[in-house]
Amino acid sequence: MSLRYLAAAARYTARRPGLWWPAYHWTDSKLSVHALYCFLALLFIRIVLLRLHERNLAVGVDLLTERLRGIQEALVVYANGAAQRVITERSPEQEALFAALDLGNLAAQWGNRVLPS
Repeated sequence: MSLRYLAAAARYTARRPGLWWPAYHWTDSKLSVHALYCFLALLFIRIVLLRLHERNLAVGVDLLTERLRGIQEALVVYANGAAQRVITERSPEQEALFAALDLGNLAAQWGNRVLPS
């Protein structure tokens, strides 16, 4: 991990108090677990950004999270009582992220039907 990335991650966490703080924990062990979760979140973000970079998709963290939050799952219940989980339609930008991160296969593994965008 480069120093440039570590500096960028520090700036990112400083702008978003919700990522690290507030930590509503009082014991050292719970604070340690909280720190671990925050570190894993930053690591996960970095892995996703690297995967997107490999596929020539340059997107910032804010835009990435905004677009991924827009991809939704719906539960469709039919008149006969049958139900099906469906990934809703996506914008072209969301579809590019969806394909680059191979989320279609993940959705299929979880039993979701993916609607075309």
